[in-house]
Amino acid sequence: MKQNFKHIILLPLFLCFLCFERAAAQTYVNVANTGNAGTASWGVGIAPNQFDVTGPYTATGTAVDHFYNATGSGTPIEISGNTAPSFGNLVFSNGATSTANITNTAGIIVNTSAAFNNGITSTIRTNRAAGVPAAIQFLGSAVYTPTLTPATGTDVTFVDGYVSKVNPSSFVFPVGNVTDLRPITATGTGTFTTSWNSSNVASFYTGALPSGVKSISTNGFWEWATSAPSTVTVSIPNEAAFVNAASNLTIVGYNGTAWTNLGGTFTTLTENSTNTTAVNVPANITAIAMGQAGVPLSLKVFLEGDMGAGATMRNDLQNYFGGNLGLLPSISPYGGVTNTYTLINNPLGPAGAVADWITVEVRVATGTANPYSSSVETQYLLLKTDGTIVTPTGAVPVFSAQSATVRVVIKPRNHLAIMSNDITNFNSAKTYDFSSGLAQALNDGGDPAQMKLNNGVWTMIGGDVFNDMTLDASDGPIFNAAFSGGIFDQYVVSDINMDGAVDGSDGSFVTIGFNAGYFSTGLNY
Repeated sequence: MKQNFKHIILLPLFLCFLCFERAAAQTYVNVANTGNAGTASWGVGIAPNQFDVTGPYTATGTAVDHFYNATGSGTPIEISGNTAPSFGNLVFSNGATSTANITNTAGIIVNTSAAFNNGITSTIRTNRAAGVPAAIQFLGSAVYTPTLTPATGTDVTFVDGYVSKVNPSSFVFPVGNVTDLRPITATGTGTFTTSWNSSNVASFYTGALPSGVKSISTNGFWEWATSAPSTVTVSIPNEAAFVNAASNLTIVGYNGTAWTNLGGTFTTLTENSTNTTAVNVPANITAIAMGQAGVPLSLKVFLEGDMGAGATMRNDLQNYFGGNLGLLPSISPYGGVTNTYTLINNPLGPAGAVADWITVEVRVATGTANPYSSSVETQYLLLKTDGTIVTPTGAVPVFSAQSATVRVVIKPRNHLAIMSNDITNFNSAKTYDFSSGLAQALNDGGDPAQMKLNNGVWTMIGGDVFNDMTLDASDGPIFNAAFSGGIFDQYVVSDINMDGAVDGSDGSFVTIGFNAGYFSTGLNY
């Protein structure tokens, strides 16, 4: 027989005890409510394991509400209704493989403690504002026991949904999603609400990355809402495929429009490890995720064929016919990148005045006969008219930090590639100016790697339309075919001076380069 009862205000103690004893013999979940006052019901027009709260239900701090299954496992628990029940000491113990589903649209309130000795406990994932309903709300000094810490926690018991805490003091939010426990510990004053979302954060938030952050992990993120600043430590997913060293891991936060680098020091990439010291999180952060810290690399280089007056290149391709026929492609012409940048041909866009797309490689010695023959990272970027290299959003490019010495290679479409000298300690912001001197481009004993113009600027050498890092007979046929075809209003490799047409002015670079026999030096191909 299924036992149904209602909690009655001020029931005699022996009557409550009798109700508990009678219910305990059943196979469905029951409640012992010593000290409770309010109205709620089991199984009245609903499932027998469902605790439906449609009116005030308030417990004292010493009250114990124990939800369990007499067989120790199996039947899920559900707390439904539209009014948040206020529990004193809340206990779920219906078995490690059983769930507890909180579908009450106002969530539940814990005044003193909550012990979840069950499987996954879920809350409604619909509201992300701080201190809102539809969450497990821990008030005042309420605690969660047993405390799940990243070091000892498992992926068996956690809250799949929102957990809220008032004035947390090193409070471990036992949140997770699907099969992944991912707690976050916070300290602060105010109301904090969080959940772990195992989805790719890019599906929810977009915005510019801050300086020093190369990318954001796709392994998930914490939805975060607070009414005040806080300090946090996080339990990281397995990020071994995301970064090459624990030192390159950082914590990032989203402020509604863009990401900010919150910092954090990690000593291992082992899943569930935490940052060694807490990081500060501003009150306006709405999401917290793992980021890949990197090295902002400020580069400067000039192209011989595109030089204008002084130490400035032209942006004829970008400003072709006054910008009405901009010729720069909206995606990288080198492949590998599919993002479209619609303002690429607007000098007032985020990248500013742009001469051309360019390839930048970071190389690390491999110990082979040609130790710098292959790159560890390649990015397709924009070369501005002042010689600086930026991302299509106008930012300084960020590369992965490397423990070894690196060299940087610059590859244009139709100029000889060049390589930098050694750059050591590639783990913090770096600046490298190729244009400041001939020796800035590595020379392995061949011809000069750069050319000095009358204005005193060192530039990359134009004419390598075959793009084999040598100015020789292989460049002639490609240029002659374009020249005889009458190329105008196009973005083509034979347009060495980058004015949108292939004509005699481009041919002079090929002829001079061929007669000189220049080739890319120091690249160790």
